[in-house]
Amino acid sequence: MSGEDPNEAKGTAPTTRPRRVGSVGRLSRLGTALQLTLTVFLAVAAVVLLNWLVGRPGIRQRFDLTSTAKNTLATATLGLLERMEDEVLIEVLWRPEGGRRAELDAEVMYRTEKLLGMIATESGGQVDVKRVDTTDLIGWQQRQRELRLQGFENGLIVSRGERREFLPLDGALAQFQPFRMEGDRPVNPRIVSFNAEESIAEAILDVTRRQELHAYFTTGYGENDPFDVDGSEGLGLLVEELKQDGIVAHKWNMAEDGPLPEDCEVLVAIGPRSPWPEDMYAAIVQYAERGGRLVLAPPVDPLLLRASDMPDLFTHFGLDVSEGRVVHPYVDAQTGRVLQGVQQCEIHQLPPSLLTTHPILKPYVSAGRGLVVSFSHQVRIVQQPRAGVAQHLLQSQPQSWLDSVPVDMVFDAEVDGSFGRFPLAATVQMPPGEDAPSVSGLDAELETRIVALGSEMSLTNLDRQLNRDAGFARALFSWVTDQEHRIVVPPRDPDLRFLPRSADNDAFVTASRVAVFYLPGVTFLLGLIVWILRSRGSGRRRIGSSEAAPSKS
Repeated sequence: MSGEDPNEAKGTAPTTRPRRVGSVGRLSRLGTALQLTLTVFLAVAAVVLLNWLVGRPGIRQRFDLTSTAKNTLATATLGLLERMEDEVLIEVLWRPEGGRRAELDAEVMYRTEKLLGMIATESGGQVDVKRVDTTDLIGWQQRQRELRLQGFENGLIVSRGERREFLPLDGALAQFQPFRMEGDRPVNPRIVSFNAEESIAEAILDVTRRQELHAYFTTGYGENDPFDVDGSEGLGLLVEELKQDGIVAHKWNMAEDGPLPEDCEVLVAIGPRSPWPEDMYAAIVQYAERGGRLVLAPPVDPLLLRASDMPDLFTHFGLDVSEGRVVHPYVDAQTGRVLQGVQQCEIHQLPPSLLTTHPILKPYVSAGRGLVVSFSHQVRIVQQPRAGVAQHLLQSQPQSWLDSVPVDMVFDAEVDGSFGRFPLAATVQMPPGEDAPSVSGLDAELETRIVALGSEMSLTNLDRQLNRDAGFARALFSWVTDQEHRIVVPPRDPDLRFLPRSADNDAFVTASRVAVFYLPGVTFLLGLIVWILRSRGSGRRRIGSSEAAPSKS
């Protein structure tokens, strides 16, 4: 046929004209390279810009999806960090130690370091966190001397210039329940509460507070010298420690210095051995009744106590101080003999169980630490103040007695009464008089606060040798100047794990079995079933396709 393609008639494929592929020019290659370079540059710039935006506290938004909000700081802490004007250094002292509590200590420090990371981020660079290298013995010893630390204890050092606070891991960052035996069953230690955020916030507030508090020590009538750092009866070490808390000490003698200065936040009378002039005594009473703060400690000697105005001052505020002193029988550790008439009978080792729950003693009770009180008179509450409260602070051991003058430390039933527990210190809180003007320097509501100790020895340089720290004295002045509760932070969950890993908890065991055995087994079975079903389906398709294929003739 004339209309048929000759190629089709012959059964050959039609011929096509081959296309000419032009070569890519030099300009095209250069344009492609520039496009690729620009794309890479823009991608890197976008990543850098996004990273910068994420790092801006005012732009980024964090979401804490944990049930206990463990990744969020308390509102009070955030407010404190926003108002900070000075830079604060927080040094981490951490050295793993053995024992039953090693794992718990490591857990507390891990959580504390995460918390410090959040605090440093939210502070906008005002808080710098460093970890002290305790393996460098020379460097650590030098830093130890600068911080006036004795020995080593895990914890944090919060400092600004010369002002610093030490937060021990045990007591400040967390509270622990120690190992104990319940019958024949041992009970391992555990974390009772995690208080790191509250302690750190309070320490930051302590070291950044600009206003100095002024404490005036009465002098000129036999009182202990507030600036004597060498003598055992001096108060110089106490004054140095108070300076770290922003409390500046001054001497005050009304005959030489005139009326009590208006910036007095606390008036301290330690061991006066002779009576004050009438106008000075009246000024002290008037200051306290107008909402002032007093720290009182009588002299050790009963005759000097009787000669001073201390008994009258105690009585004025509903207290009574005995002329005799509280003593107890002393057990010789080497021979086991019970002794009387020796000096050790007047050194009271008070375990935590004998300490009250007063805020002054809270750090000792929570940390399971005791106190040493020496040469103390009895301080008894005779009358509760109007609309206020008086409470005993320290008490002696149950087998003590009140040794009458001349205090020979030998029990005499006729004059010494009976054995028992005797109060060694007391506190008084009460509202001021009706027409009392406000006292300058106190940020809290006007309130009279008095700490009455049983002996001058509780604040002397000798006391530092017996107690080996300034915790009691500093807590005492912190309470009397209204600094013990300036910031409140909600407590954190003491357990970091969602499922506590304890012997009496089945949830952790069940979760472990599910994760290790059940889930992998179920996954394997499901995979096997899917494989079998797919194998059968592919077999049917092969059979069906072979049956549908036409047979060749």
